[in-house]
Amino acid sequence: MVRSIHNDSDWHHVHRQGFDLRCPVGGCPQRLIAKLSTRGRRFIAHKSGSRCGHAAPQAEGGEMTEEHLWLQNEIRELCVSLGYEAELEVGGDGNRVDVLVDSGDLFAIEVQRGSTDFTERRRRREAEGRRTIWIIPGTASPSTTSATKRGSNPLFTEPCIRLGYADRRKGRAQWIPEEQLRASVWNGGGGEVYLKAWATVGALDGDRCVFVSHILDLHAFLHQVLSGRRRWDPRPLIVGAGHGSWAGWLLDAAVDEFDAIQWSERERVRRERDAAQRAATLPVADAPKRLEGGLPSPAVNTRPAASCCGS
Repeated sequence: MVRSIHNDSDWHHVHRQGFDLRCPVGGCPQRLIAKLSTRGRRFIAHKSGSRCGHAAPQAEGGEMTEEHLWLQNEIRELCVSLGYEAELEVGGDGNRVDVLVDSGDLFAIEVQRGSTDFTERRRRREAEGRRTIWIIPGTASPSTTSATKRGSNPLFTEPCIRLGYADRRKGRAQWIPEEQLRASVWNGGGGEVYLKAWATVGALDGDRCVFVSHILDLHAFLHQVLSGRRRWDPRPLIVGAGHGSWAGWLLDAAVDEFDAIQWSERERVRRERDAAQRAATLPVADAPKRLEGGLPSPAVNTRPAASCCGS
């Protein structure tokens, strides 16, 4: 069984009760021990006298931080609460998945705080039959998703979301500062926090017939994606306040409605254009001649006069 130091129940078992821990990498015999730092930080260390190099894995995008480890566990628990099988740290070095979820389709959920080749790693997952969800915390460096050699920002072109930490579920929620998160959340302090998906989560604005950026509870976002109701659409359909547009996660029903409105509008424009072209090709009737007085000349009756006697 894989246990997390950020899960209070797991921590009770591995720290207070002194359970024998072993490296989670398959076949590795390395023994581990749960420890608590003088500042109250939970961590796993090797038993003295040996080291395997697996216990603190190096992510492809950088070293795993307290935040990274905490998010891994939170995401796994959210997926399990939705009824799906979810495993932590699946795969070997260079091809490890933070959270692998089986919802009928396989999803590789990656927490990414450092710069990496998003496109290459996504394609590698696709070759393995896995769909990728990149989760980029708002605390990550701006260079994490800076424009690549391909000339695009992967946040807006790859299946990413920005993740925010809010202090309440609804109402006038505020983002929690990183210092507070480190002190009361990531180290197992039990601080209250609500995870939000944003930036590339789209909602249809029916009045304007455009998609706009939307903030959604991470629980609801994962529920919609894993159930197949919300998908990554590579078209730049989300429109920002500055008139820029980008790709994003859109509900299937909203995309169907959007496409139907767009088709209807194209048909209306086509019909109006065709009607104007037909009107332009119709012959223009000759105008009636006018007499000098300005009145039109009487119409000439070319039919034979009727006989008053009927002959």
